[in-house]
Order: sequence, then structure tokens, then C-alpha cells
Amino acid sequence: MGSTRYYDVTAKALAAAAIAITDNDGCAPYSYLVFDKAGNLYGTTNKGGEATSQRFVRTAAEPSSSSRRTRTVAGLIRTFPHGMGGTPDGQNPYAGLIIDDAGNLYGTTYIGGHDDAGLVFKLTPNSNGRWKEAVLFSFRATINNPKDRLAAYAGLTMDKSGNLYGTTRNGGGKVTGGGTVYRLTPTAKGEWQETVIHAFPSPRYHDGEFELTGVTMDAAGNLYGATTFGGGKQEPTCQDYDGCGVVYKLSPNADGTWSESILHAFQGSTDGGEPELDRFLVDSAGNVYGTTFFGGTGAGGGTVFEITP
Repeated sequence: MGSTRYYDVTAKALAAAAIAITDNDGCAPYSYLVFDKAGNLYGTTNKGGEATSQRFVRTAAEPSSSSRRTRTVAGLIRTFPHGMGGTPDGQNPYAGLIIDDAGNLYGTTYIGGHDDAGLVFKLTPNSNGRWKEAVLFSFRATINNPKDRLAAYAGLTMDKSGNLYGTTRNGGGKVTGGGTVYRLTPTAKGEWQETVIHAFPSPRYHDGEFELTGVTMDAAGNLYGATTFGGGKQEPTCQDYDGCGVVYKLSPNADGTWSESILHAFQGSTDGGEPELDRFLVDSAGNVYGTTFFGGTGAGGGTVFEITP
């Protein structure tokens, strides 16, 4: 395993765009934001809209003469319908979006779709200012099939060929599974082919479980991610006594398979535990940066870490 360093940081609020808790606006944003080429910001809210439907919010930033962003204008580009039991276009997006060179947005929802197990979607801008949604893949919830997977909390990563990569919180095992890393590949027919490139086992003491974190790809095509639990030695400070999560790396092989390596297993003390952020940062030297939900010094309110090769 590589070495790990930890930092104390000071948070500073840079800007504010209020999201009202009303029937006409979104609320409970969990996601990061993404820029388009014109400098507009895009993100998601987990709730809001008519009744308790979910929506996407587009924020147009207007630079002042000092080039600082002093005003934001929120605009709705998509509202998901309220309801349970397999709403076809999804509900409850927790994660942020990614954007391609053509300005299309891609994301995930935690529920909705077939079996109410979540889905992957694409939003395409039209010339009239409206956006068209397409469901690229819908997760299934039959837990006894090793290929099944469900509950996408995290967002997506796109490679140079246009393939999408993401994670599911559960599924992928012979019984329940500890989550999966998957790839979606566009086909000539306009459909998307899904492949599970890694399934976390259950029990999960070494390999990790509970994927709330997405994956980040480096220049060589390796994927980096984390599990919230697993990887420990039944540390009493870790939930479920199964370890406090791992940081892993998936490397592509010539035969199309992927090899996993554990970069760090958290122990819940000064090194922290339960990484839950949506995506890591990976620099050109292969250093991995992220945060944990708890642990560290003092009251143990979490850590900011760096894992070096």
C-alpha cells in the first residue's frame, strides 16, 4: 500500500445561491457542480418541485467587472415526477452531473426505473432552450443474480471513447453483494451495454462494501474509488465492525478484465473512516485526495487525506 498523509483545512464560503424549500424550487442538494463552456453551472437537488418531485437546477453565473461571480440565476431544466414503484425516468438524484463536449449532461438517480432500483440518464439541450431526457440504463433489484446491482448514489465518469463508469451501493454478489463498479458502452443501435467490471463480495472484511463514492479515471485509464465500509479487522470504532472503508484502484487488463488493488484500509482512528464523497481527485503523479466522514484528531470530525504511490 502507498503512504497516507492527512491535513487540517479551513473551509471558506465562496458564494451563495439560495434554493428555497418550496413547491416551485428544488431543495436538499447533495451534489457537486459542473461548468459548461459558457461558464454556466449545473447541479442536482435531491428533492423539490411539484409535491415531492425531484429536479435539476441550472445556475447561470454573471461575472462583474472584477471577474468575481456576484449574482446567480437559478433555472429549472428537468423535474422528475413524484411517485414510487418504478417511475420510468427516475427519482432522487444524489450525485452531480458530468458534461460532454456537445453540452449533454449525464447523471444517476437513486430510485426509479425498473424495479425502483435507480437508473442512468442523459439530458440533451434543444434549440428551443428545453432539455430532452433519455434513460440509458435501468438497474435491476433481483438480489440473487450475481449480475444484478442497484442503488446508484454516486455520479459518473466518462473516458475518451465515450464510455460511462459508475458504482452501485448494493448488488453484484451471490446473495446480496457489497456493490459494483460498472461500465456503460454505447452501441451502434443507440443502446447502452452494461458490464460489471468489479463486484464487491459479502462478507466484505478485505474488499470493501457500500459504494457511496464514484470512480475517477487517470490518464492511463485506471479507476480510483472508495467503499464506506470494509477493509478493516473488526475495529470496534467502525460501524458493523467490518472496517471503516477502503480506497481501491482498478486497472484494465489486455483481456478486458480489471484487477483490483487496495491502496488504503481505514481504521477509524487518526486516519479517519467512512469515505463518502462522490469522487476523488487524482493528480498527474498518481496521488489520491479525498475526505472521510469521521476520525482524525481532537473530536474526530473527519479527515482530508492524501494517498501517495
